[in-house]
Amino acid sequence: MAEVEFIYNGVKTIIQCKINDKMKDICQKFKEKAKINNNMNIFCSYDGKVGFNDELTFEEVANREDKRRNKMNIFIYDNQTVINNKDIVKSKNIICPECKENI
Repeated sequence: MAEVEFIYNGVKTIIQCKINDKMKDICQKFKEKAKINNNMNIFCSYDGKVGFNDELTFEEVANREDKRRNKMNIFIYDNQTVINNKDIVKSKNIICPECKENI
């Protein structure tokens, strides 16, 4: 069993899944649990990149460390948030989702 931790507006939501579950199904479970309208545009950030192929499975998307621990963290942004690939940088520190500073 694996789990995906979604962070949306500072709130963590954990979705349990199997490693062969498709990311689109995992994301759909998150939307249902977080009560996010399917018509709302949301953007996912994982491993320092915006977006991923949601037809791939957890195992195919997860990096080596996340496969080892069977857990991945995905940041969710809505269409109100301006996302620019230059603005998303992978950090070794914990970053505050509101002010974007090191905690």
